[in-house]
Amino acid sequence: MLIGQIIPDKAAMAFSPEEYRGRVCRLDALLAKIGVDVYVGSTPENLNYFSGFDPLGLYFYQQMFYRAGADEPSLLTHKCEKELARAQCWIRDIRIWQHGDDPLQMTIDKLRELGVKPGSRVGIEMGNWYLKASTYHGLVTALPHVSFVDVTEDVLKLRTIKSPAEIAFMRQAAKFSDIGFAALVAALKPGVSEAELLVSAQSAMVRAGSEYPTLPFIIGSGPRSGLFHAVPTARRVEAGDPVMVLACTNLAHPQWTPVQSLTLTNSSAHFTDPAWTNSPARYYGLGFP
Repeated sequence: MLIGQIIPDKAAMAFSPEEYRGRVCRLDALLAKIGVDVYVGSTPENLNYFSGFDPLGLYFYQQMFYRAGADEPSLLTHKCEKELARAQCWIRDIRIWQHGDDPLQMTIDKLRELGVKPGSRVGIEMGNWYLKASTYHGLVTALPHVSFVDVTEDVLKLRTIKSPAEIAFMRQAAKFSDIGFAALVAALKPGVSEAELLVSAQSAMVRAGSEYPTLPFIIGSGPRSGLFHAVPTARRVEAGDPVMVLACTNLAHPQWTPVQSLTLTNSSAHFTDPAWTNSPARYYGLGFP
């Protein structure tokens, strides 16, 4: 039995349908330029970019299909993500597979439905983590006279051009980052644990309106400072621990640049960033080298 109300169709979209249509129009122009008949997306970021789909179940088989000249793409995903896709995606054609089905065969059937035939060129993302070798082998075996071409970099470059709506979201995300970072710095003192620093930063961001982070916070101190992806633990920061302040302008593809090195004392640690006006968004992080 369901308790409460069912979320209406498309009620959880992050952007307007017009924003997504603009992205698909640019994809269509790209396919025409490179001579691709059908695009098959498997990178989660690209599925999100073109359809609005934002699941946690990234380990499931899921694909997005777009035929050049079509009005909108279609999506193939697992049964457990059915309601999420219905609420998040602006598109109408959402295909569902469940355990016992053959999602690869469903992909092949969908390509044929889209008019793929001998001599067609199908764009796939061979440079991402989610297109398995078995999937590629199955496609080329079932469709031996179809040319499968790599469009990984082409679509990635398309996504780097941000719309006004995206820039507004990035600016808001930067504000949340500022709030979280300020709360973390205020709580940073000898005796505080890494986990308590996490609570200070993330709770302040949530109270300000931020949602869940894309990745866990990375906080490592003392002997854990050499762990590049150190998630917070109960270890308590000690006086004299060095603190490095890092900055980046794009959390999707971060290239962290040192801003200032500090030494933790019994008082608060403060820093300045003379380059903070050089980019529309500026993110900060703490490292314990």
